[in-house]
Amino acid sequence: MMNKIKTNPALAAAFYFVLTWIGYPIAALLSSYIRGISFTAAATRPYMIVCFVVASIIAAFQMYNKVKNSTTTQ
Repeated sequence: MMNKIKTNPALAAAFYFVLTWIGYPIAALLSSYIRGISFTAAATRPYMIVCFVVASIIAAFQMYNKVKNSTTTQ
């Protein structure tokens, strides 16, 4: 599976997009402890949602380009 991720740009982008969103509940849990609010309140904060949307798109785009460039140069 890792070989397919390393050679297929679209699969690599999807993998890193999902990998970024796996961290969302962890960040919401930490935020709820730090701010002293419920997990639901922390998870539905617009600032956190926007940050993760932007971060996941950037990560997917970077990995797509990285895999695409590494496969075309070989």
